[in-house]
Amino acid sequence: GRLPEHAPLDCVPCREVIASGSVRLFLEPMRRFADPDAASLPVPEALIVPIRSRGATIGTLWAMAHDAAARFDASDAAALT
Repeated sequence: GRLPEHAPLDCVPCREVIASGSVRLFLEPMRRFADPDAASLPVPEALIVPIRSRGATIGTLWAMAHDAAARFDASDAAALT
């Protein structure tokens, strides 16, 4: 499977991060996409942070773990914000 270069802002994980305005950790985030190719990607965790400009959230930045043994923590979130 292959993830598109640009995920639409209304994809479920993006929408949740934009609505909350905060960093979110998702387990098996690719299952939230309707595209079966994306759903088949082995991504056990994704740390997603909002991208802000002039006080507005304009997008999201994703960090994805491709190894089930790798886990994100607060230091990872701090590095991305």
